Amino acid sequence: MTNKDLLKMIEPFVNGYQYKRTKKTLIDNSNPLLYKIIEPQKYSGKINGEEVFTMNIGIFVPKVYQMIFEIPQEIITAHCLIDFRIDELMQIKLGNKISKNWIYKDIDNLKIDLYRTVKEFIIPFFDEIMDIKDIDDFVESNYLTNNNIGIAPLQRAILKFLANKTVDGRNMIKNIIDTNNDNKEYKEKVIAIGKILTGQSFG
Repeated sequence: MTNKDLLKMIEPFVNGYQYKRTKKTLIDNSNPLLYKIIEPQKYSGKINGEEVFTMNIGIFVPKVYQMIFEIPQEIITAHCLIDFRIDELMQIKLGNKISKNWIYKDIDNLKIDLYRTVKEFIIPFFDEIMDIKDIDDFVESNYLTNNNIGIAPLQRAILKFLANKTVDGRNMIKNIIDTNNDNKEYKEKVIAIGKILTGQSFG
């Protein structure tokens, strides 16, 4: 079974939503401010001789990403502002550590469990994230909690500006500049982004 097969298996569970299937993901980009992405990931190895996979989910924020990078032709969860494996989301929601993956062996039970996971965890999570403020609130409540949410400082600073928390964003930009004296190229990039965001000079 390939990732393409997995996408075909999961796709019916998001009927009624605006997900489109790409080569690697199911993506809902109907909201230009944020894209919601489901990405099955097949393990390279096997467990007890069986093929195994998990699911990654993510929220991609174009305005944050394009201030730092060029937007790729196909967006995957690795490009997302928020991204984690399904067991990390379940841990956040249920409050206890979970290891969640699927074995291909029993297709009928596999489909039942995938359906339950999509309907009880993935869709409700995505339904909570409707705008930039929702993303910022989620990050603030989960940032680095049990290593579930980790966002690069510059991306987090840009998010603050987009969430109209300019004082927090400016302080984060200044802190990044002050603590990156050994990386001149990165520091100059942060200074330039800070000027775009605030209209003021840093450094």
